[in-house]
Parts: sequence; C-alpha cells; structure tokens
Amino acid sequence: MITKLTCWVVDKQVLHSYTLNMDYLFVKDFEFAREALELSLEQLCARLGMNRSYVSSVLNGAEKPGPRLLEAFYSYAYNKGLRMNRGKEELYHEQFGSRVLYHGSYDGLTMITHNGSRADCDFGAGFYLGESYHQASSFIADAKQGSVYAFRFDADSLKGVSFHTDLDWMLLICYFRGKLKAYQEHPKLQRILQRIEGVDYIRAPIADNKMFQVMRLFGDGDITSEEALHALSASNLGEQIILKTDKAVQALTFLERFYLSEPEKQYLLSFTAERASEVETKLKIAKREFRTQGKYIDEVFS
Repeated sequence: MITKLTCWVVDKQVLHSYTLNMDYLFVKDFEFAREALELSLEQLCARLGMNRSYVSSVLNGAEKPGPRLLEAFYSYAYNKGLRMNRGKEELYHEQFGSRVLYHGSYDGLTMITHNGSRADCDFGAGFYLGESYHQASSFIADAKQGSVYAFRFDADSLKGVSFHTDLDWMLLICYFRGKLKAYQEHPKLQRILQRIEGVDYIRAPIADNKMFQVMRLFGDGDITSEEALHALSASNLGEQIILKTDKAVQALTFLERFYLSEPEKQYLLSFTAERASEVETKLKIAKREFRTQGKYIDEVFS
C-alpha cells in the first residue's frame, strides 16, 4: 500500500484581509487516497456508500463536498491507515521549518483578528497558534465541527517576546485567567506585564486546562511555586504563539485546512485522557519531592 504523500502543492493565501475562504483540499485528498488504496472511482464510491455521479460532480468542481461525504471519506481513509494530516504536517515542516503553525477551531474560521479570542485565555485576547498539528487537533477533539488550519508565520519584521516554563510565565497565565486579582497592582506583576506591552506576538509554552489546574492550586496558595513548576515543566505540550497586533496577523500565510474525522477524534480524546492522568501523577510526585521548596503565592508577592 502506498502511504507516502508525494505531491501536495497548494495555493497559499496571504492574509491581506481578515476574511478568509478556506475549504478543505478534498479533491487532492480524494485522488491521493484512491491512488494509495489502489481503488477505482467506482470502487471507492461504493466503499463510501456515496453516489458516483455526485462524487464526480464534486471532483469536477461543480459542487462542494457535503458533510456526509467529508465524514465518510476521511473516516474511511483514516481507518485504512492513511494518516494524511500528519503526513502533510511533516511535508510542510520540511518546506518551512518552524515557521509552520496550527490553529484549532471549534466551528471553522471565517475571519482572523488579533483580538478574536476570549480575554481570559493564557495571554489575553489574541490569535492563538501552536507549533504542531497534534497540539492543535487535541484541543478541539471534542468539537462536532472542529478543524485545524495550517499557516506559515514570517516574524522577521515583528517585535516578539518569549517565555519559558518559569515563574513569570506561570504568573502571567494566572493573571489573565483571573487568579491574581488581589495582586494586580503589585510592582512584581506590573514588571512582568511590561514585558508584553507593545509586542506583536508572544511565544510561550502551552498550558492546557489540566495544567492550569496545577496553576490554580498555586494561585489559591495550596502548593508552592517549585511544586507547580516541576509538575508543569514535565508536562511539555510544546509552544504557542499568540498574535497581538494587526501587523502580526498580516504576517500569516494560509496553507491548508485539515479535516478531523470521527476515528481520529477518538484517538485524540484517548490521548487527552492519558495526558490528564500524567499531569495528575506528576503533580503528586512534585508535591512529594519539592514540598519544602519554593514560595507560596503570598510569599511571592510579599
């Protein structure tokens, strides 16, 4: 069986406007799968339970693929061992390296702005992207209409700031997620906030909701900074890039929209559940090993 993606040329859309028209590359995906699985058009349509004339009209550009065809095709391909999304991710990284970023959307993107997210996300309002397809898809695995978008990000002319898994990173996330209201005027917190003032983008470790539960324990004064950071540093999900200005959004080039089929979502959900158990275990170990080290939240701001 042929599983290597040999050619995936796409028309790249530079985001000179915020409104996007980003359809799936269904026709290319379909032709690749048919070749890889060594099936005729009639055979593949029969396996999908789809009418051949309807599929032909989609392949000819007369119609767009409907939800039933999309799910039938991508589920079938996934169950047959074709990992198209991950394969294309590798090819994009071969072409563009670390400039390739991914955004997971629950309902699909029609517009991108630098202040489109909720204000209580990790670093406030912004357009959030991650450095891998797996990260972005895992965050939306429970979404009925979820899909992942790949972009190239050219940051050479932009002003950015980077954080690592340290106290400043954790305090900023706690602040934007509403856990440090009692300390919002404190000089130490204001100093950290000044680091992101006026920047076009922020690069920082990703913190999922399970990791934030660890931060919340720190913010509530239940564990020390060392206990929290050791638990979090072992829970590496990679980095996220948050676009904070129009200029940063304009540095994006759209590459592709990936479809998440139900079998792939089930795999991702099992991965997420396993991650949650890992974070719980790491926190217990960190609490045991570092319970006498670090500072509690009131000591940090003393």
